[in-house]
Amino acid sequence: MKKIGIYFLQHRRNFVPLLMYFLNRVKQENRNQIKLYFLETANLSYDWIKTDIEYEVIPFHGSIHIGNYSKKFEFILSQQHPYCVKLDEDYFISNYVWDFIIENVEILDNKQLLSLSPVTNIGVPTTDLFIEDFCEEWQKQEIHKIFLGVDFAKTCGQRWGTNEYDELNKHTIGAQQWNITAFHNDLDALSTNIKGVHPVRFSYEAQKYLADVVLSNVPRFISQQYFIIDTQYKPYMCNDMCVMRADVLRDIDKEEKFIPYDEIPINNYKRKYKLDYAFIRKGFGVHTMFAFVGRYNIDRQPEEVIIHDTLLKLTKECNHYEL
Repeated sequence: MKKIGIYFLQHRRNFVPLLMYFLNRVKQENRNQIKLYFLETANLSYDWIKTDIEYEVIPFHGSIHIGNYSKKFEFILSQQHPYCVKLDEDYFISNYVWDFIIENVEILDNKQLLSLSPVTNIGVPTTDLFIEDFCEEWQKQEIHKIFLGVDFAKTCGQRWGTNEYDELNKHTIGAQQWNITAFHNDLDALSTNIKGVHPVRFSYEAQKYLADVVLSNVPRFISQQYFIIDTQYKPYMCNDMCVMRADVLRDIDKEEKFIPYDEIPINNYKRKYKLDYAFIRKGFGVHTMFAFVGRYNIDRQPEEVIIHDTLLKLTKECNHYEL
């Protein structure tokens, strides 16, 4: 039995090449500890893959994402690997971050820690950690200006049919500078149990900017960093990649079923038992785009394909790897 099950939640796009590019460069002794599951919807071909990593393709038919996602989680919960990685199809980390995760996953045996995650360019809550660790000072100023332009009443308020997030506008359109600590304090105080709210989640401009930040400095993204594990309280997480103990994930499902998604049950469990998240500082992750963003209501998928293809191309062109 492999120590870690990696569950790649394929749904609409073929972003497997970049995933395998990095996984094949993980240390041999670490590759031997993982099994990769392609939980796939789009009926892709995997015959081209050349790897010594044990993998399995599990088809999930049907185009309705909600029911499809729940079925995939039923499969994840049925597996016996001690640790599991939930990995969205459009999320990428370097081989160095993979190595660090595999070599340090036992930190999750500390029952105070619910999950271990990279710092994601557009993750909630990790975007601010990513900005702090990756961006130059002028880039920080630019992205914070973008955050200040987000109107929660006109974004998540209209989309979700609620005004409960309107008061957070005092930290964006009503503020002169971005203050993540003050924002989190007021977010945490809201009565709703859905706290996955952040300017980056609702801003195409912010997500595109933070993708471009990575594409403009690919050597930094793919290079060895001095990683440290940072454990801290955050009011909510929807990071699109996280590592958890499988038994804890099953406990959460027993308390509150993962229907239609896992996000709310995991965060409710975290609040109930007053647990912390662990983040890999300088362990950079890229998520192409997510949530309700699009330019003039155009499908965001073409933009995501450009991000994936450009990152793969630039990664291969870097002298960092011997190809």
